Amino acid sequence: MKALVYRGARSLVLEDRPQPQRNGGEVVLKVAAVGVCGSELHGYLGHDRTRSPGMIFGHEIAGHIVEAHSDRFPVGTLVTCNSAMHCGHCDFCLQGRDNLCLERKSIGKWRPGGYSEYLSLPESTLIAVPQHLTPVQVALVEPVATPLHGIHRALPMLARPLPEARCLVVGGGAIGFIAALVLRRYGVSDLTVAEPNPGRREQVARRAQCQVLDPGHGDSPESEHFDFVFDAVGSEASFRTALAAVRRGGVIAEVGLHDQTVTLDIQKLTRSGITLAGGANYPSSELVAAVRLIEQGLFTDLDWVQCRALDEGPQVFAELVAGHPFPKVVLLPG
Repeated sequence: MKALVYRGARSLVLEDRPQPQRNGGEVVLKVAAVGVCGSELHGYLGHDRTRSPGMIFGHEIAGHIVEAHSDRFPVGTLVTCNSAMHCGHCDFCLQGRDNLCLERKSIGKWRPGGYSEYLSLPESTLIAVPQHLTPVQVALVEPVATPLHGIHRALPMLARPLPEARCLVVGGGAIGFIAALVLRRYGVSDLTVAEPNPGRREQVARRAQCQVLDPGHGDSPESEHFDFVFDAVGSEASFRTALAAVRRGGVIAEVGLHDQTVTLDIQKLTRSGITLAGGANYPSSELVAAVRLIEQGLFTDLDWVQCRALDEGPQVFAELVAGHPFPKVVLLPG
C-alpha cells in the first residue's frame, strides 16, 4: 500500500508499506479521507519530539471497514475513530474523562496513522457515524470535537449564558474557524476572530458572519472587553492577546499547542478573577456530540475544505508552512 512517511524535519515521502494485518480486537480500514492537523504540521517542522522518523501521521480519519469480526461494525461500514487509545480502567476512564487517561496513546504518534491506504485500529477506538455522511464530513468529526470540548470546558465558568457573552477566537485555522461556527450555532451574536492570514480571515468572516481582526498589523482586540476568549493557537503571542482581551471575571479556553511554554501574568490572572481552562484533548463523548452536530448541519457546505490526493502530501505540507489560505486540508488516499 502507499503511505506518506515522516523522514525528518520538513521531509514527508510517499513509500510502499505492507498492508496491515488484523490482530485480535482490531479492524482494518480502507482510508477514505484524513485531515491535516496543525499538530502534524508542528511535527513535520521537527518541533515534536514524540514523532520519530519512519512514522505515518494522520489521526482525523474516515474509512470503510474491510476486515473485522464485529456485529456492530461489519465490513463496509463507514467509521471514524478516537485519535487516542485509553486503558479503560483508570479513574479517569471510569469517570468518562478518558482524555485524561495516563496511558493515553495517540494514533499517528505511537502507532501508524491514516496517511496511508489502509490502517489497522483497535475496535474500541471506533466511533459510529450515520452512513449517509460523506468521508470528508466524517474526517471533520475530530476537528469539531476539539473546539467543542474547549467551549464545553468554559461553559460552567461563564458569568452569563454563552449567547449573551462577548466572545473572541484567537486564530482562524481549522480549530478557530470551527470554534467560531460552533459558537454561532450556540447562539453567540457578539463574535470576533483574530487571524493574520488574509485568506483565512476572509473565510471565517463570510462563513461565521463575524467581525475579524488582523493582529499581524496591529489590529488588536479591545482590551479587557471579552467575557470568553478561545485561544486556538497556544503560542506566546496568542496567549498574551487572550489575556489582554479578557475582561475581569472572564474565561479563557486554552486549546492550542503551538509553544511548549508561555509567560503567564499571574498578577492579572489572579487579581482579575480570570479562569483559565485547558482543553486540547477531548473525551470520547465529545466525538459523539461532534457527529451529531455535523449530521444536524453545522456546515452548510464544505467549500472551505480543500481535498488533495495522498501523493500530494509533501506539497500540501510545504504549502501550509508557506501560509496556505484554506482553513482545512483533507487528503484522499483513494
